[in-house]
Amino acid sequence: MNSNKSAYQTPSIRDAVIDSLSVTKIMKIRTLLKFMVSLLVTSYGFSQTTIKISRVFAESKSNTSQMVLKQRDSTETLHVDRNIAISNFDIAEAVLIEKDSTSIRLTLTEEGKIKFANLTKESINKRLAVVINDRLVSAPKVMAEISGGSFEITGARTEKFKEFAEEIVDTIGRKQKV
Repeated sequence: MNSNKSAYQTPSIRDAVIDSLSVTKIMKIRTLLKFMVSLLVTSYGFSQTTIKISRVFAESKSNTSQMVLKQRDSTETLHVDRNIAISNFDIAEAVLIEKDSTSIRLTLTEEGKIKFANLTKESINKRLAVVINDRLVSAPKVMAEISGGSFEITGARTEKFKEFAEEIVDTIGRKQKV
């Protein structure tokens, strides 16, 4: 009977290792599929608006790029993390809101919601870069963790930001205009 118990425990450990490897393989396949989609979009000349949210650092590091944030009366050079925390793939819905200014309400996927909550929790009193089509459009300071899964990006009252906002809404594919 002891030999049966031993034989029973061994497959359980092996199954756990196989399950762990399966999750790793699934994550690698998912990453590969995302890469292939972006490659196809690029190869066939489709232009896709990209939105990226990354950390901002106080000083230059090996994994940062200098980006200029242009505002009405000033410009500011920021050190933006090249590692993208949130991207188009993390966005479930984009809503264009036009009132006194133009803004975009983004609702995240379940995975995006978790990533964004962790990012904002780790970035309290720090800035995040909002990059649209490789252009830094905003760098708000995080005041609290945002765990609800949706947030708004409000831009300057410029035609360029409105164009970016409309492109994002069109790119996400699940859109509304309010």
